[in-house]
Formats: sequence, C-alpha cells, structure tokens
Amino acid sequence: MARHFLVAWALLVGAVARADAPAFQNASSASWEGRFSASGGNDPHDVSGSVTLSHCTATGCDYKFENGNISSVCGADGHFTFTAASEATDPKAAEGCTMTFKLDGDRIDVDSTGDGCNYLCGHSGAGYLAGLFGRDVPASKRFPTSFTCKGLLSNVERAVCTNAELAKLDVQLAAAYKGKLKGADAVQVKAAQRSWLIARDEQCLSAPKVAECVKAKYLERLAALGATKP
Repeated sequence: MARHFLVAWALLVGAVARADAPAFQNASSASWEGRFSASGGNDPHDVSGSVTLSHCTATGCDYKFENGNISSVCGADGHFTFTAASEATDPKAAEGCTMTFKLDGDRIDVDSTGDGCNYLCGHSGAGYLAGLFGRDVPASKRFPTSFTCKGLLSNVERAVCTNAELAKLDVQLAAAYKGKLKGADAVQVKAAQRSWLIARDEQCLSAPKVAECVKAKYLERLAALGATKP
C-alpha cells in the first residue's frame, strides 16, 4: 500500500511540475529555424549580416552569426539555450562574452555583452556583434520578384514573395515603371511610385486579406502606368 501511495505521489508531483514548467519548453523550436539577414545597401561601408539557426531542439539551437562591413566583421557560432518562449542566450559565445537572441515572428534581435566579445570581431570592437535581422523566404517558397525576398521584409513584401500571382504582377509593374522612367516626366513618375508604395503598405499591412489588398493595389498602379494585367 505504501509503495502504491509513493508511486501515485511521484506521478502527481511530476504532472504538477510539467504543468508549472516554463512556457518556452512547450514552444515550437521549428519556429526558430532558418536564415535571417539584413543588408545595408550597395556601399561596402554599409553593415550587412546574417544569422543562421539550425538543429533546434526543445532546449535550444545551433547558430552561426556574421555581421559587419568592409572595415570590420564580427562572427560567432555556437549553441544557445532557450530562456523564454521567444528568448535565448549563449553565455559562452567567447570567454567573457554573452550573446542573446530575441525572436519576434520573422525577425530576430541579437545582442552581446562583455569585454570578451571584442575577440569575436578581430579585436576591432564588438559594435557589430548585434543587430536586427529578418527571416529570408526559403527558396522553395518564393517566386521571382523585382526585389530580393531576404532580410527585413514587411508582411506585404512577404505576401508578394510567396504568391505566384502577386509576384508576376510585381515583375510586370517593375517593367512598366522602368519603361516610364525613360519619358520626359520621369521625376513625376518616381514621385508617384513612392506615393503608391507608401499607400500600398499603409492600406494592406492591416487589411483582413493582405493578398487581395496587394493585388488590387498592383492592378491600380498598372492601370495608372498604362499597362495591362498579364
């Protein structure tokens, strides 16, 4: 009887412990996996970088981090441990250096603390051992567009990248816009295009059906440029 009581008690304690376990232990590690990047532009002095997360389990992920410019590059690779549903840390990125990772949907914010972090940047200072990066759209899920489907993309841009019809409209619009730039009213065309991009994002980012909103905006702009739907 005593033995049965102890077994039952152990099972009860285990169940309570699991119920009280931190939420991050039940989070989907698959949501962390992938490549995240950020690009500063074509100037070699602009900062660009990437974070690749792989082999994620219920407790953490392997990571590879690179960030910098022509003057200084920081790099680190290792394994971090989840500390919350959307946070993780590697206290031993280097001796005296801790790296933290915070996931927010398709964006990840990386930071570092400690004097030892300088050693991960070629002794040039750890200023680039941090940054905000956006999840790249996997090649298997993206269609040809007029822009790169990598890095800090908006939900509108992600919709275009992953929707065959929207991607086709985007390519056609880019061609029509380029053709209009050859005319005498190029300055006005550029201004109208910028205004359209702002309106597209403002109206479609919060739309109940993003893809439908984006499609309508593309057709509207194509008509304004005198182009027809493909």
